[in-house]
Amino acid sequence: MNHKPAMDWLFDEPTELSQNQSQILQEHLAGCDSCQTLAESYRQVEYALHRSGQIGPEAGFTARWQERLQVSRQKAHRRQIVVSLALVLGGALALVGLLVYMAWPWLRSPNLLVWTWIYQWIMLLTYANSVREAVSPFARDVAGLTPWFAWVIGFGIISEMAVLWVVSYKLLTNPRRVTK
Repeated sequence: MNHKPAMDWLFDEPTELSQNQSQILQEHLAGCDSCQTLAESYRQVEYALHRSGQIGPEAGFTARWQERLQVSRQKAHRRQIVVSLALVLGGALALVGLLVYMAWPWLRSPNLLVWTWIYQWIMLLTYANSVREAVSPFARDVAGLTPWFAWVIGFGIISEMAVLWVVSYKLLTNPRRVTK
C-alpha cells in the first residue's frame, strides 16, 4: 500500500484537495491504521494550537526594545564619529607630512623662508588695496542708489536663509528617535 500521497494530503487543507483526492484519502484512511493514527494526532495538535491563545510579549518589552535600539544607534553614531575623526586626522597628518617634504629646502634655509613670507604678505596687501580701489566707488554708488527698504528686505532674506540652513542641518544630522 502506498502511504506517500495520503500522508501529503493529510497535511493539506480539505478545500485544496480535489473530489477524487479526497475520496482516495478517505478510502486509504479506512484501511490503514498508521495513517489513521497520524491523521488523528494531526487533528489533536491543530485543535490544541487553535485553542491556545496567542502569547503576548512580556511586560516592558517595548520599552526594553526601544532602549536597546537607542543604545545601538548611539554606538553606531560614536563609531561613525571615531572613524570620521580618524580619517580627518590621518588626512591632516598626511598633508602636513607632504607639506614638510615639499618645504624641506626652505626649512633648511630659514632666511629664504622669511623673505618669501614677507614678499607674499606684501603682494597680498597690494592686491587687496587694488581690489578696494576698484570696488569702493562702485559700492558707494550702489549704496547710494539702493533704497533703505531694499537693504532691509535683502538682509531679512539672507537671515531667513541662514536660519533655514541651520534648521535643515540640525534635522539632517540628529538621529531619529522612536516615539511612543
